[in-house]
Amino acid sequence: MKEVRESEWIQRAKHGDLDALSSLVVIHQDRVFRHALSMLGDVDDAHDITQDVFRILIESIDGFRGEASLGTWLHRVTTNAALMHLRRVKRRRKYEVFPPEAWEACAPTPSTDALVDTRRHLRRVHCAWNELDEDHQKVLSMRGIEGVPMVEMARALGLSTAATKSRIHRARARLKDILDLP
Repeated sequence: MKEVRESEWIQRAKHGDLDALSSLVVIHQDRVFRHALSMLGDVDDAHDITQDVFRILIESIDGFRGEASLGTWLHRVTTNAALMHLRRVKRRRKYEVFPPEAWEACAPTPSTDALVDTRRHLRRVHCAWNELDEDHQKVLSMRGIEGVPMVEMARALGLSTAATKSRIHRARARLKDILDLP
């Protein structure tokens, strides 16, 4: 149902319907922002990239062929925009899900002991995440955080579905190994 409505909005947006274009932005803005934040680790930079991505969508909607879903296309555009941003500012950070500060800012206010345990756990996960190579970080982020369907992931990564599943399996196994989980 969502795909039918989205493809209808895409067609309407191609014909200049601003309400349809606005609907597409609303549907995808959180996912684009989270992906940009995961790559950049900075809320302000992620907002800037999100704005750039939707500017590109507005300028390029006529050329959107629909070979992949709009979400997959926006994921690729977001990745490219974030990488260009990182090159521009010459930061060489690894692809991160969220820096510890972002996790802490979102956490509820539990007891002091629970807060200390949570921060310790988040630091441990953050350190383990940074030990993963970029390909493993990318597939875990796409699948586990953003919920990208397997077929769309395969298309976005330029891999077969089987190779994508294998990469996810290896990435999860590596993360478990780093965290010393059974």
